[in-house]
Amino acid sequence: MGEQKKEENNVNAFVYPILDYSITDMQERNKLIHKIIDTAPKEKLTPYYLEQLTKYLTITPNNKKEKKILTDNRMVTVNKREISF
Repeated sequence: MGEQKKEENNVNAFVYPILDYSITDMQERNKLIHKIIDTAPKEKLTPYYLEQLTKYLTITPNNKKEKKILTDNRMVTVNKREISF
């Protein structure tokens, strides 16, 4: 019974670690995730939290999609207006 209370206190005392988004090396991020999973109580590894960890691994500053401001269609419109004046 004493062990069960101690285990419950450990689960309640667990604080989710802050993910460091400044790390760009995927192996370093992977090590951090493995450390979190190894130390976290299984009850705290909810599907939502695991999804956040997955996003942390897959989305890095290097592979963010850049948005093209002047698309081909927009350039057609700009060129038409330049000619009309």
